[in-house]
Amino acid sequence: MLLYKQSKKFSEQIIISELYLDNHAYDLFNTIIEVDGFNSNPKQWLSYTLQKNPIKFGECQLILDFHETLEKDKDKYYLLIDRKPRILLNHTVLTSEVLLKYSCLITSCLSFFQGNDIDYKIAILNSIETSTVQHRPKEDKVKVLNKNLGRFLINQPILEFLSKVNHSLVNNSDFVDQTIKLFNQALSSDGTTEFMLYYTVLEKLRNELQGNKPNKEKFRFTIGKRINDFIRAKLQKIKAYVIDKEKEVFESAKDDKLVNIKYLPQKDQFTEFFEIMKINPTNFDLEWKGKVSLRGAIFHGKYIESDDPLLIDTNSKMQLFCANTLYNYLIGTNETN
Repeated sequence: MLLYKQSKKFSEQIIISELYLDNHAYDLFNTIIEVDGFNSNPKQWLSYTLQKNPIKFGECQLILDFHETLEKDKDKYYLLIDRKPRILLNHTVLTSEVLLKYSCLITSCLSFFQGNDIDYKIAILNSIETSTVQHRPKEDKVKVLNKNLGRFLINQPILEFLSKVNHSLVNNSDFVDQTIKLFNQALSSDGTTEFMLYYTVLEKLRNELQGNKPNKEKFRFTIGKRINDFIRAKLQKIKAYVIDKEKEVFESAKDDKLVNIKYLPQKDQFTEFFEIMKINPTNFDLEWKGKVSLRGAIFHGKYIESDDPLLIDTNSKMQLFCANTLYNYLIGTNETN
């Protein structure tokens, strides 16, 4: 029996590396197969994909396909076609470290699209010297059904999505990987755990873009500037309880205490972030101030049953909002709102 693969090549082959993915990618890659079956000649197998050209991905070009080989299995069939989901990377001279970052970003994007963590089993990296990196992804016996971004109201096939990813994120691939894993964990959770995971994803994205220091504003007091005299008097009383050898240090730092009494409004922390992401919670039927309050209540121990109708509805909206925010982060712009 003969095996025919689609003749798809890079226009200018420089260095080719390969990623062999785990079985979570199998059904996903099946969606890009256009023709798959025996030819009129029963001894000829044809396999063609929907990908017409390589995807430009930073310093690489990508081709998604299956590595197909003929296997003999006397117990079942005389010949079997063994398929392994694979990504070919055409690139200039890159270090193994950089190639692994690209591998991490690519598999993270596939994981987001699929809603299940996809990883590579083997990476054959051709840089200055060829190296083979073997991974042992966590085995999952549960059948992974094929999913796509349509469940988040983002109607894009996998090839189009990958072509839009912000390639500069390769320098932050570990963060992308951790954040998407957290999001996928939320998808398989429920109740307050699910809500808190979505909220944490949004916090991580916000802190990554704005830094960990939130905006600060001074309190406004009813007695105006006289509050400084009031605070000084209180600090003077506190000084009596400071050990002798640190009294001088406390005295010198006293005035700094006056300008550091500020409040940290969570709403304002997110407002700027949502503007950067070009996304609005109200477009997803979310009243954000209420969600910030809910997060605070849960964090401080409020118990809510997992089957609470309001919580279920909130989680459904949070999932959609969080997914679209994460999508905007990955592509570096906003197309959905």
